[in-house]
Amino acid sequence: MRLLRSALFTPGNSMRMIHKVPSLTADAIILDLEDSVPMSEKDTARVFIRDSINYVTSGVADIYVRVNGLTTGLTAEDCEFVIQKGIAGIMLPKVESRQEILEAEKIIEKLERERGIEIGSI
Repeated sequence: MRLLRSALFTPGNSMRMIHKVPSLTADAIILDLEDSVPMSEKDTARVFIRDSINYVTSGVADIYVRVNGLTTGLTAEDCEFVIQKGIAGIMLPKVESRQEILEAEKIIEKLERERGIEIGSI
């Protein structure tokens, strides 16, 4: 992981904003599924992000996805949609314990393995 000087959050439910990502000069772009996305638009945002990863990784920024926290019950489904080659990592919000990190790691590793992505690369 390289040192990041700047990061820009982009709501995952706005295809218009996602399409601007390759032209942005921040070191990292965080495609957001959490606070910037209303509950009623979570499914749409997951699809937008999933379908845009190849496009947005054509820019200079590293691409991260901020998923919903484990206590919401939405994390696994978020990861199911967005874990794919091209993303630099997952941002897990509102972590309150080591156990939550370990649980998220299991979810991510399982999907990396299933999708032929190097384990630990996301």
